[in-house]
Amino acid sequence: GKQVIGTGLYEYVSEIETAIHEFIKAVLKRTHGDGEDGWWREAIPLDIRQKCQGRREEDEDPSDDVFAYTDLIDLSKIIEKNWALFKDLVDPEYAQNRKRLLSDFVILNNIRKAVMHPVKCKQWTEDDYRFVREFRERFWHLDSVQH
Repeated sequence: GKQVIGTGLYEYVSEIETAIHEFIKAVLKRTHGDGEDGWWREAIPLDIRQKCQGRREEDEDPSDDVFAYTDLIDLSKIIEKNWALFKDLVDPEYAQNRKRLLSDFVILNNIRKAVMHPVKCKQWTEDDYRFVREFRERFWHLDSVQH
């Protein structure tokens, strides 16, 4: 049924997004090296790099980290482009089914849009909440990669 779940979902989604972001960066840096000539140029597709630079230019209070301007869909494309690096690190369910991972990112992104823009009054459901929780659990062990 339609059940509004407040800040919990917002925090969940933010937390997941941050964790995936850090995870991707850690994996790419480890493989391609730090610095702009390393992981940023070698592993991030050009269109995403350009989009991030553009978003940064438009930001009134820009972050030093251009990678901070990636969204969930960008992140999924980065994983796809570097699949050889990620397939052994993602949940086995995803390792065997890259399309499912990419489609889950789209679902997560749609939930994120609804959560971040509550003014649009899109109700999210118990199913949405369950999806986010399961996605988070699948991705959670990735935290260990950073340390």
